[in-house]
This record gives sequence, structure tokens and C-alpha cells, in this order.
Amino acid sequence: MNNNTRIFSNKYIVSNDTRKTGLNNNDAIIGASGSSKTGGYVIHNIWNSAENMIVVDTKGSIYSKVSDHLESNGYKVMLLDAVNPERSTVGFNPFDYIEHKPDGSFNENNISSIAVAMLPINDPKDTFWILSARAVMESAMGYVIEIMDKDCHNLNSFFRIINDILKNDTNDYIEFMENAVKNSFMKENSFAYRKYLEYKKVMKADTTWGCITMFLTAFIDSLNVKENNAVFCNDVNIHFEDFNNEKIALFINVSDTDRAFDKITGLILRQAFKTLCKTADSNSDGALERPVRFYLDDFATSTVIEDFDKLISVIRSRNIAVSIILQSIVQLETIYERAKASTIITNCDHLLYLGGADYETANYLSLRSGVLPETIMNLPSDKEIFLERGKKGIITDKLKPYSCLEKSRKPMTKTEKGVEI
Repeated sequence: MNNNTRIFSNKYIVSNDTRKTGLNNNDAIIGASGSSKTGGYVIHNIWNSAENMIVVDTKGSIYSKVSDHLESNGYKVMLLDAVNPERSTVGFNPFDYIEHKPDGSFNENNISSIAVAMLPINDPKDTFWILSARAVMESAMGYVIEIMDKDCHNLNSFFRIINDILKNDTNDYIEFMENAVKNSFMKENSFAYRKYLEYKKVMKADTTWGCITMFLTAFIDSLNVKENNAVFCNDVNIHFEDFNNEKIALFINVSDTDRAFDKITGLILRQAFKTLCKTADSNSDGALERPVRFYLDDFATSTVIEDFDKLISVIRSRNIAVSIILQSIVQLETIYERAKASTIITNCDHLLYLGGADYETANYLSLRSGVLPETIMNLPSDKEIFLERGKKGIITDKLKPYSCLEKSRKPMTKTEKGVEI
């Protein structure tokens, strides 16, 4: 396997040595449906890579194509399948990432971080309902940790508590919480109780409480199904700190038609970035011992990663990189507002354009490459445009999709010059 390069075409490979290139290893792959984003870029780079990897797959086909090959090359291959949960070989428990202190207390910010990922704010002008719903979530999570046995510290227990809050008469629940304090089931300074007090005053306002419970019901009902037990209560869970010193490939299969699992995917990815950065910071050189790459297929529609525009700006020194797969830049702007979308794209020092019909994307590429947008939009189906920061764009031939599966590729040792635009 060629473990120190990334492949963009038969003629263009790029070194992963950022000290040598002076560039980051983040890639943006843009192309319309059927333009070979997966078959041409993702599969070839997974096949030829020795980086650790976390792959979000909305087609559900990548794992089956490459898992045997990766295992034969020493990888521990894991599958978390949200489409067919029973196929999962590994689960995810966000409660595993809540830090506990020597005095028995826990890091309350960790709980708030989980709630943020589960209920992101899509409209910054209207935050009241989401923030109130988050307070209910945080109270329920605090209750799970403070009251329930450790073996119940998982999402299924959290779902049960939320359901109890939603189905009980509001006065009954208020009575339960306050009796719990009076009877010493919970301390007055407990996190669960303090969060309960944040939304207690609106529970008696039927219209307001109804809107809050609407958000919670929609979230819980889509996930609290028995099939997801294979993900939420698996005997083997993901531990992202292991990516520092073990050879691991994690595949997360999500549906491109059923978006119910998207917020959990966002939570998983947020926790992955957070844990990997923290692990890197604890190493003497501030970097992971093994580089980790995220392949984020269908990036602009599959999930929201909170503060991703900030994360992508700081991961290079920690030996972390991302490959974001898009259909267009406009698509990215619909989920990450324009300024954030611009930050994300400009933090990818390599961009591969595989064709499409979006005029704004063509205009962006035109500004970077100096070619007319009409020429970009009429790019032949067997051609692509490769852009590297600081250089002119290059028109070159696409890789034959999935050709690496037919026979192992010989390592590429040098970059041939292509055709400058």
C-alpha cells in the first residue's frame, strides 16, 4: 500500500507530508450524482492508504468492497450500520465520553455538548424552543448518571426518561422531581435538578410546553426503536482514543433517504473530533501517532457537525484530515451558512471537481482557475479539474471507477505534469 500519498488521478498524486508540501491534507471532492466521487476518489484512496480512517457512507457499499482488503493489511475494521443495525460490529455510547472526577462528580459540559449535537440550532434567530428542549435533554441525561446504575448509562435509558417526561402529566413530573430532592434521591445542587428548574416554569404553559415536547418527540420517536439496540447497547463500543495507537478503519453506514439517524451521526463525528484532538494534545508533539482521515460522503446533506468550520481550521497540526464529498458548493451553503461554507472550502488545500451543472460552483472554480464558467460546466464526463492551493487548475483524466478492486495498484512514486488550464 502507498501510505504517504493521496490519489486524484492516474497522473496526480499528493504527498501526505504536510511539512514537505506546506499544505494541509484536507480535500474537497465536488461532483454531480454519478460523477465517480465514490468510485474514483474514495475507493481508490481507501484502497491505497495506510491512514486510520472514519468513513461515513450514504450508499452502504464501501464497507463490503474494501473491508477484506483492509483486514488483510492489518486493520481492525469496524462497522456501525444505521440502516441495518443488526449488522453492526460495534456500537456507540456517548455516556462513555462523559468525564468523571475523583470526587464522583462529572463534567457537565460533556452533557451539554451531547445535547448540542443532538439538537443543533438551524436558525440562530429562533433559539428559544431548541434551548428549552436541550435543557430537558440535559436534565434527563443528568438523571441517568446521578440516579441510575452504571450499566444503565446509555441512550436507551435516556430515551426512557425522556418518554416519562413526555407522557406524564406535567404536575406529576414536577412533583416527582421536587419529591426526589426532598427525599434525598437527588441533591439540590444536582445537575439534573438544576436543568429541570430551567424549564419548570414553562411546563405549565400548555402552548409553550407543547412546542418544546414537539421537538423532543420527533427526535426520540425516530431513534427509540428496538433495532437500534445493536448500536446503542452493543457489547463492543467505539473508543476513539484507540485510533492513536491502533490501525483502525471505522465505517458508519447511514441512509440517504431516511434522515432519522443524522443527529446521532453528527454526535459520533463531533465526539470523534473532540477525542482525537484531546488525545493528540496529550502526546508530546501535539499530534496523533497515527494519522486519521475522515471520509465524509454526502457531506452537505447527511449531518451537521457543530463548529465544523472551526474544527477544520485546527486539525492539521494534530495529524487529522478530512475529505468532504459534495455535489455543489451551493449544497454546502444550505446546511452551513455562506460564511461557514466558505471557511470549510478554503480550508481544503486540494479540490477535485468531477463535473456538474451548478453555476455558482462553476463561478467559484472559475475564480480559482481562470477559465470560463461555461467551459467548466461543459467538462467532458471523462475529465476532471484538479486544484491545489497556490497553483493553476489542471484538466486531467478521471481515474477509472473501482479499477483498484480489479487488481492491486502498483505504488505511484512520482507526479507527472498534466495540462495547465
